[in-house]
Amino acid sequence: MIIAEAEKRVLGAVIANNQILDLVVDLVRPDDFSVDAHRLLFGAQCTLREANQPITANTLADQLRGFRAQVTDDALRDLVAVSANRSEALADAGIVLRDSLRRQLVTLGTGLAVRANQPPEETQSPADYLAQLIANHESAIAELALRQERKPERPFADVAEDLLASVKRQEARGLATGFKSIDEYFGGYIAGHLSVLAARSSRGKTALAVNIARNNLKLLHPILFITLEMTYDSEMVERFIAAEGCVNFLKARSYGYQPDEEERAIEAAAHIAKWPLRIRYRPLLKPRELRLECRRAAQEIGPLKLVIVDYLGLMRGDRHENQRYVEIGNIVVQLKALAGEFGFPILLLAQINREAVRDGAEDSPPTLAQLRDTGTLEEHADDVSVLWHKPQHEQQSNSDWTAVQLIIRKQRNGPRDAQCELKFRQGWGRFEDGDEDWL
Repeated sequence: MIIAEAEKRVLGAVIANNQILDLVVDLVRPDDFSVDAHRLLFGAQCTLREANQPITANTLADQLRGFRAQVTDDALRDLVAVSANRSEALADAGIVLRDSLRRQLVTLGTGLAVRANQPPEETQSPADYLAQLIANHESAIAELALRQERKPERPFADVAEDLLASVKRQEARGLATGFKSIDEYFGGYIAGHLSVLAARSSRGKTALAVNIARNNLKLLHPILFITLEMTYDSEMVERFIAAEGCVNFLKARSYGYQPDEEERAIEAAAHIAKWPLRIRYRPLLKPRELRLECRRAAQEIGPLKLVIVDYLGLMRGDRHENQRYVEIGNIVVQLKALAGEFGFPILLLAQINREAVRDGAEDSPPTLAQLRDTGTLEEHADDVSVLWHKPQHEQQSNSDWTAVQLIIRKQRNGPRDAQCELKFRQGWGRFEDGDEDWL
């Protein structure tokens, strides 16, 4: 009875003030209403609003003339008598949504119990059947959780007030990389944006992502690092410890630690263990699986400030496509949507086409046209940066450091084609700021 009354108040508030529908429609859908008549009425209200028609008892009666057995004149008169303001209507819509989610959870649970007791098909192993069953229901529950978290769109005036206040406080809009040479030109990783870091194979894109993560983890910004090619229990941990402690593990395994290296490694490991970092090795990751990983990590370490995915070429789409570039395009679109839904930035690593190297372009900086597999990446990414190692004749002789440029090829909130000077020590996997005087 309480739910039915809440549904009635939402419908009546929309009739009293048609603009309220623009607010509650962000929370509830027609199928969320438990009473058949209310479901029909809310659907009719949405149809009238889309057609720019007034929502009144008369227009609703005309819209639902084929359903007069369910929606009577008495029911319409009861709705006209309802008086509810904006905040009350939103509160009632929240009640309707929560009850709908509860009912859907019951349905999911009942279906899971039935299917869990069914044998797999002859062509499917028990392990594969169980894995698919879990994945399908995890995805469905994640969708419900996302709806619960969604809030109505904020009015323009409220957004503008917060924006101007943040500018006055000189707050950065996006998450900085922690490198002065980059942040001078780069607007930062902004919540809801898809950022791309691209490089040719084995040119340090994973190492730079690790260093960007390090710089933010020191500020206790929760970060999820997804790797599709390096196992969590060895390679990625080694990269973080090496970069933080300035340790060359390759040489240490062959010739032993250099003076103070072991102490630095132990100290770095102790620091990293306290950071809000989650590393996940997920080969052949799909977008829907990334959604679940993000949700789990947020529950463990708090709201995520940055999600790093290494790398696009190893991902798989939620559905198989005969042409790989189509599949990659779908993945990019889904990652962009995922960043917007959750409200955090995603840093997606990608490769530059090998054809560019064969064509003699190794000595020239990569371009957007050389992004591998798809033009969708260039189209949908909010910013794209490429790593370029300077030619040998421009490097310092007898130095363990290599001169590298990060070139910002695309950016919505700053200059394009800005060249940011960095130096890279491959043995440590560590990047630092560089400048012309260093070369």
